[in-house]
Amino acid sequence: MPDFATTLTCAAEGESPRTQRSKVSRVIGAVQKGPENRMPNKALPQQYTKGYAYCIYGAIIAVTALFAVVVARLELARVHDLEVHRAKDVSIDISARLSEKLRRKLLLARVLTGGIALDPDQSQQDFARFASRLVQDEPAIVDIAAVRDFTITHVYPEEKNRAFIGFDLRARPDQAKVIETVNQTGEMALQGPINLIQGFPGYIVRQPVFIGQDGKSDYWGVVSVVFAETTFLEELQLDRYAGQYDIAIQVVEENNPVRTIHGSPDLFRQNVVTGSIDVNASTWSIAIRPVGGWTQFAPGMGLKILVDILLGLVALGVARYLLRLRAEAWHNAARLSAAIDALPDGFVLFDKDDRLIVFNEQYRRLYSESHRAIKRGAKFEDIIRFGLRHQQYPEAVGREEEWLAERMAAHQASSSLFEQKLKDGRSLRVIEKETPDGGRVGVRVDITDQVQSRERAELAERRLTDAIGSLPIGFWLFDSCERLISFNDMSEELTPASTQKLQSGMSLQQVVENRFLGEPNMQAGDTSSDDALLALLRQDAAEFETGVAGDRWFSCASRRTSEGGIVMFRVEVTEARRHEKRLESSNSELRFVLAEKEAAEKRFEDVADIGTEWFWEQDAGMRIQYVSASFERAMGLSLTRVLGRTRAEVMQQEDGSDDGYRKLKEIMDQRQPFEDFIFEASGLKGESCWLRTSGKPVFDKAGNYKGYRGTTADVTPLYSALREARKADAAKTQFLSVISHELRTPLTSVLGFNAFLAKARMLPSFKRLKNATDAQAFDEVPPLLEAFADEVSNIAGKMDKAGDQLKTLINDMLDLARIEANTIRIEKREVPIRAVIDSVAEHMRPLTDEKALELHVDAEDDIAYCDESRLRQILTNIVGNAIKFTERGAITVRSRRVDDAIRVEIEDTGIGMPKELVPVVFERFIQADNSNTRSHNGLGLGLAICKELVQRHGGWIKVESTEGVGSRFVFTLPAAQAEADTASDRPREASVG
Repeated sequence: MPDFATTLTCAAEGESPRTQRSKVSRVIGAVQKGPENRMPNKALPQQYTKGYAYCIYGAIIAVTALFAVVVARLELARVHDLEVHRAKDVSIDISARLSEKLRRKLLLARVLTGGIALDPDQSQQDFARFASRLVQDEPAIVDIAAVRDFTITHVYPEEKNRAFIGFDLRARPDQAKVIETVNQTGEMALQGPINLIQGFPGYIVRQPVFIGQDGKSDYWGVVSVVFAETTFLEELQLDRYAGQYDIAIQVVEENNPVRTIHGSPDLFRQNVVTGSIDVNASTWSIAIRPVGGWTQFAPGMGLKILVDILLGLVALGVARYLLRLRAEAWHNAARLSAAIDALPDGFVLFDKDDRLIVFNEQYRRLYSESHRAIKRGAKFEDIIRFGLRHQQYPEAVGREEEWLAERMAAHQASSSLFEQKLKDGRSLRVIEKETPDGGRVGVRVDITDQVQSRERAELAERRLTDAIGSLPIGFWLFDSCERLISFNDMSEELTPASTQKLQSGMSLQQVVENRFLGEPNMQAGDTSSDDALLALLRQDAAEFETGVAGDRWFSCASRRTSEGGIVMFRVEVTEARRHEKRLESSNSELRFVLAEKEAAEKRFEDVADIGTEWFWEQDAGMRIQYVSASFERAMGLSLTRVLGRTRAEVMQQEDGSDDGYRKLKEIMDQRQPFEDFIFEASGLKGESCWLRTSGKPVFDKAGNYKGYRGTTADVTPLYSALREARKADAAKTQFLSVISHELRTPLTSVLGFNAFLAKARMLPSFKRLKNATDAQAFDEVPPLLEAFADEVSNIAGKMDKAGDQLKTLINDMLDLARIEANTIRIEKREVPIRAVIDSVAEHMRPLTDEKALELHVDAEDDIAYCDESRLRQILTNIVGNAIKFTERGAITVRSRRVDDAIRVEIEDTGIGMPKELVPVVFERFIQADNSNTRSHNGLGLGLAICKELVQRHGGWIKVESTEGVGSRFVFTLPAAQAEADTASDRPREASVG
């Protein structure tokens, strides 16, 4: 159905008469005709639905196929990039080992050269002794020889190479040529791979020997270091990558053919990862490729393609459903004409006699005072008069006839558009249009919110105008035509030289020529004419200075507005200019201060070099730019370790891995100074150390942050001693508090009940028994005697229970003392874990029965290698704690064999532990409630002793707990080597209590 408000609004805003008549005719026809006359063409969907659907289906299939191809290519590219990255890592590893091995042999040759230069006439024995000390870790070296005049004079090892002494290398032209080159150039040479005179391939490092005072005055000969190719390749550990990568190594030398020393030369002509190192005049190249070539089909690619196909099928189903809905929408369009009553706007239609023929309920609701007059056949004037009598129109009160004449004139016009106020405070936009048959169609749009918004905008505009007027600076605003549209009083008061009054409508040129901005001082651009100032103001942004009367100065700024206008501000800067002049007069003082600064910097450098603290500076990126020399003395680390790196990189930790460093970083991120801040640097020296640092941020003259400057000192010994002292003091205080409470409670019970036994005659049961005996009521004596015995037994039982509690406390303290003295005995043997767990569970059953708890055992028939009594002690402690801190629910004990260990879990549904208690629960004297009035007794030693016992068995123990949900303790013990293999596959499930 057409939007009536839109149709009539467009008609009222200047459309052609023919278009207006067409739109209004459609509106009237839609209302006057029944829905059956406005049914859409039912054949229309059938004419295009098939072709349109096929196009949609084809597009979805094409997109699905394209997406599958893209996904496959991206996945293959990702896998290929991963393979290339790994191959590059292998190439770097091999290159590093190759470089190291070659350079060590080159260095060996240089050292031997130095030995001969110091003693040119040394004997074969001296030469062998010197060489033997250098080649201890070089299995690839088969011969070290000294060659003089092409003749081998010394060798090592002598046993294997004695036959070559006196050998003339001119018999080997390939080697003689290299020796001649070394003789001529005086440079070291690496020759190989070649067939050695020993009969196998290898390499020779030749280093010239010069003797004399300056080291090169006399040529003595050549030192040759010979190493076998096979052993050298074994040193590179290429077999580590056998089966994973195809590797080839080539040696390229100038004027020599390329030689492949490992692998296939064809590998270099394929798609491979390469690496190279340069040694003297040769280049050693490495080619690497996965065995079998690069991956051509990425794992998981088929699944992704299948998912893409499924998504495509889903899209086809959705498209089919939407197309069906679209077809149904054509059939439902005929029913939309009935929705006229649901329009949010009021709709009304009058015939040529100005009688009402169509209206909707919204129209009646808007004119609530006139609703009784709004009915079919009523004339428009009668409806208006009815509203006037009921004061429907506030603007007509007191001038009803005049207002009625104006309203009828607007109604009878060919088209009208105006706003109307109603009695209930609503504002309506009235849109009326003449129909082709002489009637009138109208729409009433409720614009109350728009009017209120407009009034608020007008209020905001007035407030903005007032704010601009109260600004202490000059303000001008020009429109896109450079006409003044707004200014404030300060724009005139700051300019007494003006000869004309500033007023709206002035052009920008008039404002400049009348000196409302002041006399221009165009330092930026070096212009002073009005034309130059106008050109500057017409830029997107400009800043300049002006003056008045030679002793007042102003800073001006202009910006282009989003509508193409210009906004300008002017601030008086007279004091700032005067301050500049005072600064210019103090240059001599500044030079003196600079000299003092240089002296202070020199003193700072002296103090930094001799002090125990070190000074540091870092840039805005938190990278350390300067560290004084005392850092090396205090920390034993080179300055190169820290320069150019952040603190996190130096300490090899993430920013948030340590609370102390994290807090320091937060302070520095906020650009705040700090003093004597102590934090732990865990990765600085390979062990934890504590540093005390002070620093403050550094800013340049413009206020830009440049970094930090400060001092740091290593306070590890002092801080560690302080922490240990505090910890010991806290432990002592806590121990005294806990032991006094825990010993006093059972001891008080023992003494109290013992007092009852000491005065048994005062017991009520005894008095009743004595009364019966005195009265010779012998038939009452047996039950009274039994009651007396029960009461004495009950008191004795409570004393026994308190004694057991005291015994447990004393045993825990004795165990702790033995652990401290390292005298506790652990007697390991093979122990059936399930039998021990069952025994402990049966022993603890009275406690669970007392609290109505369930105790489940889920244990396998495994054999542990441990001390059975200590295992019982561990289980009793942990299960006892679980019972103590569990008020309802169940406790479960499980055991499983995991690799070479027995894993035991005790899980409860008790009160759990706070998060802050979990990391310290295995420390001594730790309980959830450490107060003297706590509800659960104990010294807090049980879990600490359990941890020591488990660790002394070679196992570990941990806890997971959620407050209000429960806890789970897990520990491991070593499994026996000869574990029984006949254990049942299914764990036994038992319930106790």
